[in-house]
Amino acid sequence: MVEYPFSCVPHDRLTWVSVYDKETVCKKIAASIYRKNEIRMSRHKFNGQMINDGEFRLSQWVSHPNLFLPILHCRIEPTSSGCLVFVECSLFFSTQVLMLAGLLFLFSAALFFLFVQRDWLYAATMLIVVSLFYLTVLGNYHLQKQISLNLLQRVIA
Repeated sequence: MVEYPFSCVPHDRLTWVSVYDKETVCKKIAASIYRKNEIRMSRHKFNGQMINDGEFRLSQWVSHPNLFLPILHCRIEPTSSGCLVFVECSLFFSTQVLMLAGLLFLFSAALFFLFVQRDWLYAATMLIVVSLFYLTVLGNYHLQKQISLNLLQRVIA
């Protein structure tokens, strides 16, 4: 993942400690991933894939579209008494592009009303709309992130 010094795109990193060894945690996560041409079962909690040994890319399995679902990049490292699970959460790339395009459009409209039309009321309204749009994205991302992380914790436990 690319990390920029300042980014308005939500991105979180977590580290969990597990008493299970790396192989056990990998098996538990792999068993919870839904694969194509497989019958959907209640144990399938995620769509995703194993990237390398001990690395997964997961997203919560949902039956309806959800724009704010986070993608979870998991890396599992063994320790002497279990393993460490490193989790990075972010929005999907297409959602990031859509969010940034919306913010850019709304902010440019605010600048247009401020400098070209010289209408302070419309400019202020557009800045409020930009703020509400961004807060809506952040709120929904954090809500869906918490749901996905709770699900992953139940799978690992």
